[in-house]
Amino acid sequence: DYERMCVLFNIGALMSQIASAQNTGTDDGLKNAAKYLQQAAGAFTHIKESMAPAFQQVVTPDLSLEMLGTLSAVMVAQAQEAILLKSVQDKMKDAIIAKL
Repeated sequence: DYERMCVLFNIGALMSQIASAQNTGTDDGLKNAAKYLQQAAGAFTHIKESMAPAFQQVVTPDLSLEMLGTLSAVMVAQAQEAILLKSVQDKMKDAIIAKL
């Protein structure tokens, strides 16, 4: 189980790297960045909720419940930022952008 948890952690990290490599100057780049960041958040959340509690002690600091929660929250925040940037690029109304 520890190996699976590590592989999934690395998948989450890779998804965030792929997201950061997207061209955020285009609509497709922002969409892809948001998608990859959401997938990364999902990987970290899955580890936190389904895999990490099985271990009685923290194996490494990056797999602690607090760190996994923080990583997931950061990925979600970055995905929200990408969606906000896309809304601004699409020239949506200010009222809609404010709700995002």
